[in-house]
Amino acid sequence: MDHRRMFAKMYDGALAYQQIRKLKQQLLAPLYVHTTGVLLDPNYGINLTPPSAALILSLEKPGISMQDGYPQSELLDGWSTKKAKNAGAIGVKLLVNMDPDDADSAAAGRRLAEQVAHECLEQDILLLLEPMVPGDLDRRDERTIAALETLADVPADIFKIEYPGPSLVRRVSSMIEAPWAVLSGGVDFDQLRNIVQISGSAGCSGFVAGRSVWQEIKHFTSEDERAKFIQSTVTNRFEQLRQVAQDHCAPLWNRVTVDDDLSMDWYQAYALSGQE
Repeated sequence: MDHRRMFAKMYDGALAYQQIRKLKQQLLAPLYVHTTGVLLDPNYGINLTPPSAALILSLEKPGISMQDGYPQSELLDGWSTKKAKNAGAIGVKLLVNMDPDDADSAAAGRRLAEQVAHECLEQDILLLLEPMVPGDLDRRDERTIAALETLADVPADIFKIEYPGPSLVRRVSSMIEAPWAVLSGGVDFDQLRNIVQISGSAGCSGFVAGRSVWQEIKHFTSEDERAKFIQSTVTNRFEQLRQVAQDHCAPLWNRVTVDDDLSMDWYQAYALSGQE
């Protein structure tokens, strides 16, 4: 739920800063205890979850920046993996906008991903990496796979992938060693449920759901009606997705490699990257 501009857009810019924070907190309150992680932004989402929540904070600015004619992502000014960790996050998310058909765009996206991956190793914090391909909807599925191929060997802990369609989804698990979760992308809930099932059967380990679960909330002007919608419909939808994931998704442990060379006193030589 690291949406920023989208919340304001849903309400035609009518919500003030604290109103957006309150709305996010209302959505999170009944759900976070049932999740394996909560994805929020540092702008509106800080201090909305208790310490027990597995918090992941996004690093990039919202929207798409254009550099030399191609799309790219930019990190938030004054924000970093170190600050995210100090703020209580167990991980950070990086969305990498790129045009995989453009060599300069693909190279810029990879450089940014490698930079953040190195920072995450230094800070001993998880990286959730999300390749994104704006534009060209007719070729979106194959371009999603091409973008993933560009980033496949970046040392991310989890990949967040847009569903590339039924004919290409099985390629994802063969391209990366890390586990991956399919994102909702704002599709309607019934479609998302099918996507999670198909992706799970193809090796996906879970889902990252946002708008698809709660986007009708914009139709409720009364706080009581909004609360009822969250407690009933939103919670029920999330539980349905959890059940689909449990029935069809690949266990995360399937992609965890046991280090056979580890010794009992491994911690004596352990150091964060760059601090040996």
